[in-house]
Amino acid sequence: MADSLRSKIASLMHSPELRGVATLGAGTAVSQLLPVVMSFILSRLYTPEAFGDYGVFINYASVIAIVICARYEYAIMRPRREVDALNLVALCLLLACGVTVLLYALLGAADIAGADVGGAVPLRYLLPVYALAVAVMQIFSNYANRRAAYGVTASASVVRSVTQAVSRLVMGLAKVPGGLVLGCMLGAVAGCAASAGGTGVVRSVGRSLSVAGMRRVAAAYAAFPRYQLAGSLLNALSTAMPVILIDYFYGSRTTGFFTMAVSLLYLPSTMVGNAMGQVFYRRAVTDTVAGASRLALRFFAFNFVVALVMFVVLWLGGAPMFRLLLGGEWGMIGDYAFYLSPWLMAALCFTPLTWAFDAYDHLKAEMVLNVAMFVCRAGGVAVCGLAGAGADVTMAVCGLVGLLLYATQGWCVSRYLEVRASVTCRVVVAVLALAVVGVWAARVAACLW
Repeated sequence: MADSLRSKIASLMHSPELRGVATLGAGTAVSQLLPVVMSFILSRLYTPEAFGDYGVFINYASVIAIVICARYEYAIMRPRREVDALNLVALCLLLACGVTVLLYALLGAADIAGADVGGAVPLRYLLPVYALAVAVMQIFSNYANRRAAYGVTASASVVRSVTQAVSRLVMGLAKVPGGLVLGCMLGAVAGCAASAGGTGVVRSVGRSLSVAGMRRVAAAYAAFPRYQLAGSLLNALSTAMPVILIDYFYGSRTTGFFTMAVSLLYLPSTMVGNAMGQVFYRRAVTDTVAGASRLALRFFAFNFVVALVMFVVLWLGGAPMFRLLLGGEWGMIGDYAFYLSPWLMAALCFTPLTWAFDAYDHLKAEMVLNVAMFVCRAGGVAVCGLAGAGADVTMAVCGLVGLLLYATQGWCVSRYLEVRASVTCRVVVAVLALAVVGVWAARVAACLW
């Protein structure tokens, strides 16, 4: 029955798109494997509370990074003329710098007025500049993707990861307060510099920049700030708000466990998914729907197998595995990771394919789904917290809600791409997915009751 899945994976291994995915994937693998490996060391240098503070910082920053360019950076792939793409780059850089200055002005004014804005966020004055660095990296990454210069994106990711890892290690050994946040900041700046130098886009923008050109592309791609911005902001909030609410209801220690679990599993999964997604996005923009559909099936088959392996490891390893890898006080991550595993598996399988919303201009549908994600994720944590439920119950709710939401996104994408998977393939996937959900539900029920 698995012949159909094997054939799709085999065809992917020999496809021309594999070169792009391999280049991005190599950079992603290094940039994500290094933090995972370093986590085994950093968990012995930093407390769960420190990881909780870092989780709060990074989730606030992720929301700011969404707003800072009004999502025009995702339009860089679209223009047929190079001059229009370069003017989009210039527009994004101008918006990012302007919003950063505005944020610092607001923080300064709040401090002068005595208002406690962002008082719960560690090192909050680093938030705007960190978001700026992340946004600039994304701008240059999209421009590199337009030119199929995947090596630039990969190398910038590696530079960012290495700088972050080394600086965190040094500051951890030196007992520098806020070392996790400061290391993240230094990594983002280094990655930004590497991506700028690799693309050479700054020189090209200087030759092509014009106010009239920026106005023209801003109007031509106004759907991105109108629809994509709201949808992406809600998507970011749906990821950030659970962390903020977990910190509010359960404290920084539980937040640290949740943040570590997400860092070890969810972020690498989504980063690999986004590497595939960039290749899929370019294919969807330039090829027929049938061609994009075939590539989507290959990506899904490959990621589905990886997700199954990840689930089995979490199921069999559990808390003892994480105590061995991270230290005795981190065993709780094993339980949390398993509770969250349906969400993590679905994210890995469907993240590359969600770029179809942008490629085929289904931005309104994407926004509606992001509204649902925000309401369900934040609402689930809030209801559990207000009801006095334990942290374990909240994690299980997050895992189940994440599975349902990503599965809904995947179903929508399959409709847009007119996917024609074989009956055998559908049956195999359905049987294995139901088996995973059954094992997960039985384990959760046994642990909680």
